[in-house]
Amino acid sequence: MPQAFDFSSPPFDRLRPAEVERVERVVDIVFLRERQTVLKAGDLPDWFYVIIKGAIEERAGDEIVALHGEGDSFDSEVLIHGACRHDFVVREEAICYRLPIEDFVELTANNPAFAAFFLRDISHKLETLMQRRAGPGALGALAVRVGHASLHPPVKIAPGATLHEAAVTMHERGQRALLTEQDGRPAIVTGVDLTRAAVRERRPLETPVGEIAHPELITVDADESLAEAALLMARRKVRHLVVRQNGEIIGILDAANALASLASQSDVIGAQIERATEIGDLAEASEAVTRLIVQLHGSGTKVEVVTSLASDLNARIAARLWSLVAPPNLVQSSCLVLMGSEGRHEQILKTDQDNGLIVADGCDEPGLAEAARRFTEGMIACGFPACPGEVMLRNPAWTKPLAAWRDSIRDWLASPSEQALMDVAIFYDGSAAAGDETLLAQAKDFLLEQVAGNQAFCARFARAIDAFETPLGILGNLIVGKGEHKDEIDIKKGGVFPIVHGIRALALEQGLRETGTIARLRRLTEAGLFDKAQASQIGDAFAALLGLRLQARIERMRLHLPLDNFVRLPELSKLERDLLKDSLQIAKKLKEIVRHHFHLGMF
Repeated sequence: MPQAFDFSSPPFDRLRPAEVERVERVVDIVFLRERQTVLKAGDLPDWFYVIIKGAIEERAGDEIVALHGEGDSFDSEVLIHGACRHDFVVREEAICYRLPIEDFVELTANNPAFAAFFLRDISHKLETLMQRRAGPGALGALAVRVGHASLHPPVKIAPGATLHEAAVTMHERGQRALLTEQDGRPAIVTGVDLTRAAVRERRPLETPVGEIAHPELITVDADESLAEAALLMARRKVRHLVVRQNGEIIGILDAANALASLASQSDVIGAQIERATEIGDLAEASEAVTRLIVQLHGSGTKVEVVTSLASDLNARIAARLWSLVAPPNLVQSSCLVLMGSEGRHEQILKTDQDNGLIVADGCDEPGLAEAARRFTEGMIACGFPACPGEVMLRNPAWTKPLAAWRDSIRDWLASPSEQALMDVAIFYDGSAAAGDETLLAQAKDFLLEQVAGNQAFCARFARAIDAFETPLGILGNLIVGKGEHKDEIDIKKGGVFPIVHGIRALALEQGLRETGTIARLRRLTEAGLFDKAQASQIGDAFAALLGLRLQARIERMRLHLPLDNFVRLPELSKLERDLLKDSLQIAKKLKEIVRHHFHLGMF
């Protein structure tokens, strides 16, 4: 047995000492020639292989369903199917470890942790992939759960206690925040609150602490990661979070414990955005956002965290840009709306901008057209390409008074052409970035009122779920493109879109006001349209697809190529290909659920 065998990599890191010795006794190295058929479909193999060097094609007839490279293994599917489902053919001369199949099967039978690697569900595969991406110093303590961090114990003080008593309590107990009550509701008061009240507001030290406390506690669950807690602090602009476990308050998380690299970087970029006085400043901040995304992804940060952080910073860039190019009166009398993936807070690396403006009825601002034009050009300068469909402020169809928006909504529903249905989807995903948010709320309320009970429209809207085929064969193998897109899969059309639109169609029918896919999924689950297991699978699949797309885009960016939605199968590891396949299967099942729910077979 060569001493170089890596027992530190999954799944061999799960073997017990006696099992490691067993592998060392029986494993050997084999050289495989180019074009050699190593395993045949239908056979029970004699060996289990781990590739040291080279490339092995997994084939269903003439079709390549997977390409295995260094570190990959084959064929573990004998555990499920009792035999090989596909042929394994050497593409490039390979050197492999080989383990007798009897030993491999016995190891999986006697070691559940080892077996689970080959039989795991999608959420575990996704977690393993994130762990592989994460280096030894990846985000440091931010990978730790909040409950395992250094928390301040919850110290309570009566709402009638004075500011002086609160300050003394903080000093004696080593606290930076205290819990109290305000009008019978739980509240929090921080050291900054005490300083502001005593110094800036010059309140008497005998003032009851309940008068300055904040009644709306911002909480985080103990099972959340510090990265997610840091993101929440950055978005809500607070320095303390109340930590709950099983509904009970167990402590206070201080910013000093959580705002490590993630929050400090986002804070720096956020401050850069707020200080911007010209479009060039915002363009620099936008580039910093991209660098942060690349760093976080390479560090193994969950794609949900990266997405939320990037969306928040990008929205702040758009809001600041609007304040720079629009007259103050127009900013106050309008609502800047981000739409599409921007509106859903699911845009990571910059893609075509989708935005619009709702202007208050009666607002006659002569500089509207010029401000809209400058905003669109400014977004382009900040790295957000122009939308091919002109869903941008400079297009009068997407910049108009509230009454005109209501007219458009009536027209969309009365004549639901393909373009009208697309416009409904774009608008329904919209979220306010700046200005008077009530204008968007009124427009959306009108949309939902018009849609309520209109099953024919909802079914027409849902039919787009079948706009693209799922790239899976009858046997569950991946179907790749040909010609220009040889060995590639359009991950947006094949997987991301059916999940986004399927959830969107159900949410619209239910009258939900959430914009994000996961937020909508959560509400649909509460309404009983999905059980928790289904919702978890869909959420995991969505995260996996976004992560794989982000990885592919970062690679294209590194090569100075235009961003697209394709992933190249030869560049994916075995685990990533499994993730892709599993995620597409779940997207396909969701399409079936949507078809059944809306009775699309009748159309």
